[in-house]
Amino acid sequence: VLRAGYSANANIIIQKKTNVVMVPERVVTFRNDSAFVMMGSETAQKEKYIKTGLSDAINIEVKEGLKDGDELFEKPVKKID
Repeated sequence: VLRAGYSANANIIIQKKTNVVMVPERVVTFRNDSAFVMMGSETAQKEKYIKTGLSDAINIEVKEGLKDGDELFEKPVKKID
């Protein structure tokens, strides 16, 4: 019972998965209902389509398009003039 004036914190787990490929959501670009990541080397980068799954707002599941060990690049910082 939670009384007036009191507060509580709760973690509600909606779905849990194991053995999945996860990447930081900050490396994923979303465009036209599709998701992309930057892959390759520092001299030759390319954009690759991925199919995403569950997200916790920090990391996002990659269902297709990547395998464990693939190297990704973060999106460049946008300059504000």
